[in-house]
Formats: sequence, structure tokens, C-alpha cells
Amino acid sequence: MEKLHVDFITAKNLVVDKLQTWFELSVQMLPNLLVSAMTLLVFALLARLAGRITGRLSLRWSRSRSLTSLVGTLTRITIFVVGVFVALTAMELDKTVTSLLAGAGILGLAIGFAFQDIVENLISGLILGFRRPFKVGDVISSNGTMGTVRTINLRNTIVENFDGQRVLIPNKKVFNDKLVNYSAHGFRRVEVSVGVEYSADLQQVTAVLRKALLGIDNRRQDKGVQIVCREFGDSSIDFVARFWIPYPGADYFEALHEGHLAIKTALDDAGFTIPFPIRTLEIAQTEVRPKHGQADHPTFIARVTTGA
Repeated sequence: MEKLHVDFITAKNLVVDKLQTWFELSVQMLPNLLVSAMTLLVFALLARLAGRITGRLSLRWSRSRSLTSLVGTLTRITIFVVGVFVALTAMELDKTVTSLLAGAGILGLAIGFAFQDIVENLISGLILGFRRPFKVGDVISSNGTMGTVRTINLRNTIVENFDGQRVLIPNKKVFNDKLVNYSAHGFRRVEVSVGVEYSADLQQVTAVLRKALLGIDNRRQDKGVQIVCREFGDSSIDFVARFWIPYPGADYFEALHEGHLAIKTALDDAGFTIPFPIRTLEIAQTEVRPKHGQADHPTFIARVTTGA
């Protein structure tokens, strides 16, 4: 019983000594704690202010709300994390800061390998947001898809093709692949190919085609039209008639349709013919004499040769 009493007193003294040591250390660290708390508060305010400023500045280079929001969030997080490290240093926890930095490096490396595709799409989305090779509403062609851009987020570019289907293209593919922006200059060229017979007067054909294109209503009046005699075809002399339309704005397929109608009507009215493809058949007969023992009458075999 007496031994148990002694052990209890010893344990109590140890606890009291430990608490007293902690209290003395807390009193000694109180100024550092106050400095650390003030440091965190100042950095939190700076992070909030810097996030707003960078968000507004990024609007000058990009109209993407998701991009400006991400830039502001990353700025706030970065400044606040720096404030945490400064606060820990003020509390003389240098070893803790070193351990956290090492752990953050290893964690970042692991995340980079695990989410490589996501990181690549994110970085590509950031670059596309700042470079702005296209915007929402533009007609583009990328990765075998052509259509109107509906949404640009940090991972995908959503394009609605002309069949009404929405296609999600990863940003890294948009960034790395060839990209054609049909809306960049505000106009687009329409080409109509047509052939006339070899006996036609080419000067008159050129004049008829030019007049037909000049009568199209929704073309760009300031761009003019172009008639080109492209080649001597197998059964016709081939022309290319070109005109320009405002784009986006005018319907490309409607303009193509109108161009074909105008050219066909004009050629018919002028008496010109759009010839069909012509093939020449040459038929040769070969006489085969009967062999011994067969009927005594020849057999004729026809050989047919075709050519354009």
C-alpha cells in the first residue's frame, strides 16, 4: 500500500512538471504565436485581394469565366500557402517546414503521374484561354470534327457539328492538332465546279458564269467573284466559280445551293450544255476455227475495250 502511494505521488509530480514545462514554453512562445497569427491574417487578406486583382486582369486576355476563376483561386491558394510557411518559420518550426516542403514535392510528383491526362488538358486549356485562337460561336475544324464552338472549359472544348451532335474534344488534342477557324476573318469562300462542252465559246461561258454569281444576294459585295478555267477534262472543259459570303452569318450550304442553281439556270438560258461523261466502246470480233472432230463452222468471240 505504501509503495502504491509512492508511485502515485511520483506520477503526479511527473504530470505537474510536464504541464509546468508546457506552460512555460507556451508563455515563451506567446509572442511567436501572436506573430504567426497576425502573419496568417495578413497573408489571408493579401490572398483574397490578389485573387480578385488577377481575376480581373485575366479578363483582358481571356473571356472564359472558368479560366479567370481558376487563375484567381490558384493565386489565393499560393499566397496563403506561403503565409503558412512564413508563420511556421516565425514559430521556429523550421524542421516542420522542411518536412512539409518535401512531402508536398513528393505528393505533387505522384499526382502528376496519376493524373497526367487531366494535368495536360488543364495546361492546354489555360494556354488556349490566353492565346484565344477561337471563341464561343466560331466555326472550327479540329481532330476530324467541324462545327460551332459551344463551350470552352478547362478540360474540354465542346463543338456542335452540323448534324446537331455535341462533340467533346480534349483540350490537349485541340492544342496539338491542326486547327482551322472559319470565323476568324468574318467571311468564307464558296466554290462551284461546272463543265461545258468543248465546242463552247469560253469567253462567253466566263461572262455568263460571272453574271450568274454577281446576281447572288447574300454574297460579300466587296470581295467580287472569280471564274477560273481549271482544266481540260475527259468530256468537258471544267470551270471553278468562286464567290464570298459573310461567315458566320450566311448559311454556307444555302449559299452553295444558290450558287449551283444560279449557274445551271444561266447556262441553260445561254444555250450551253453541261455534258455527261462519255465512254467509247470498241468491239472487235476474233474468228476461232473448229478443232478436228468438231462441227465445221467458225466461232466468233467479241472483245470489248472501253475508254473515257
